[in-house]
Amino acid sequence: MGTDVQHIVYEEISVNKIKKVCVIGLGYIGLPTAALLANRAYHIHGVDLDQRAVNIINRGEIHIVEPELDTFVKSAVNSGKLKADIKPAEADVFIIAVPTPFHEGFVPNVDYVSAATLSIVPYLRPGISLYWNLHPLLAPLIWSRNYSLTMVSIFQVYI
Repeated sequence: MGTDVQHIVYEEISVNKIKKVCVIGLGYIGLPTAALLANRAYHIHGVDLDQRAVNIINRGEIHIVEPELDTFVKSAVNSGKLKADIKPAEADVFIIAVPTPFHEGFVPNVDYVSAATLSIVPYLRPGISLYWNLHPLLAPLIWSRNYSLTMVSIFQVYI
């Protein structure tokens, strides 16, 4: 369990002494990342649009199949460091880990990433780090789509 994205994010957060992280998307990438960081004493606000998934996670259970993740999530929730909700909250770091399925002809559907980006706009401020689990070639498309709302020049963006 663990990905390059999780390692990069963990290193960045450790170096900068950041404590509050908002993870958008609690699926196969977001939930293990949230649980990993919560078990390392970071305060995690996890976001998923599926209220059923949010309820399951807040009980310390999992809604996906991933070996050993259940005990990891239970520990994180029981410690009070991992809480799930359907709406974002203020944080020092935002991690967007939502699906990017394909349209016909293998054209990426970036609607979920765009919606997730727009959902955190009210919480962005100078010094915040934003991470996307997204192919690097797609990020400029998403970012330019929302550029006027997010004032990209004042934020750190990691892809």
